[in-house]
Amino acid sequence: MKSLKLLVIPAAFAALSMTMSTTALADGADLLIMECYAHGKSVRYHLNYPDIVTNRDSLNAKRIVLTHMGPDMLAAIGDIPEETAFDGMVITP
Repeated sequence: MKSLKLLVIPAAFAALSMTMSTTALADGADLLIMECYAHGKSVRYHLNYPDIVTNRDSLNAKRIVLTHMGPDMLAAIGDIPEETAFDGMVITP
């Protein structure tokens, strides 16, 4: 059985913003689950969509699933190409 590298970036860690350590941790991940609270604005202690888009290529993860979304991010789900989590979602390799 092939082992997989899974990385979850919770809101508390995201408060550090998108840093070199974030991209280093994500490097080569098969699955990166990261919070994305806001779509078009900065919210203290949270990652936002513009930061994720700006740093997407440096994350170097095979699959990214966005979670912990606030109201404006939830409203924008249909307008973004990234995969987003939902209640009851089951993730398989």
